[in-house]
Amino acid sequence: MNQGATAVSHQNRVFIVISVFLYLIACATPCLEVSQKSDPVWYGLRILVIGWLGILVGQFAWLANSLWLAGIVFFVFRKWMATMIFSGLSLLFALNTFTMFVSELPADEGGVNKFHLVHLRIGFYSWLTSLLVLFAGALVMKIQARRQPF
Repeated sequence: MNQGATAVSHQNRVFIVISVFLYLIACATPCLEVSQKSDPVWYGLRILVIGWLGILVGQFAWLANSLWLAGIVFFVFRKWMATMIFSGLSLLFALNTFTMFVSELPADEGGVNKFHLVHLRIGFYSWLTSLLVLFAGALVMKIQARRQPF
């Protein structure tokens, strides 16, 4: 194997490891602080597990996770454009989180109590950065692939 291919493989791993590491940090740290008095701080793992319910009330940010995962798969197979598309879409879906600042969401089954987003915490920024690292990695790898002679 030539040195160029080895370097590319190493760079692939670096981008994936950084992205996954940041994602895991996001799961283990506080992500959102909401106006709910009984449980104001939500950790990333909790959001990952129950976040799909947000789809029922028009909150689509959770879908960024599956798009990010698809991006990781495309990245492994060196499909740079597909990775950029999926990770770019994951970033767009993640930005839907900001609508929680202005929309009231149900805090219970009956919809009697409501809550909204008060602060973003370190886990959210780690999550967003993990999505961005994947996009940037695909962009860097695509540029490098163009520069390499056949």
